[in-house]
Amino acid sequence: MTNKFKKVFGIVIAGIMLLAITNSVSAASSQSGELNGARVSGYITINASSASASTGINLPPNTLSSVSVDITYYYRDKSDGKILIPSTGGGGGNIAVTVTRPNPDTTRYSSDYAIANHTVRYSGQTWTAKTNKTYY
Repeated sequence: MTNKFKKVFGIVIAGIMLLAITNSVSAASSQSGELNGARVSGYITINASSASASTGINLPPNTLSSVSVDITYYYRDKSDGKILIPSTGGGGGNIAVTVTRPNPDTTRYSSDYAIANHTVRYSGQTWTAKTNKTYY
């Protein structure tokens, strides 16, 4: 093996590893953090009949906080494989919220993937996260 080949091979391997790490970070189905000492989290799930996303903060009810989540759910036409116009929805609450988008017809459509945007506001601070999940 020549030195030039070793260098090129090393660069290719490093690039593949960087791509794998980047994809694993961006493809998280759950995220968590902290706002002024309170734990915050967001997650997404998907199955054959729906996709759901939740956001919450670990505080007592009626605390001056707000949470929200927006979800986009994609599904495919089983006859031609095309991804259809996504189903979207959102919601909000004080300390927790969950939004579910249904598959309109599981005999005609198969779940594909879902993306969610999570936001928590508390004590003058804001936490945001994105999650996504593919159905296998």
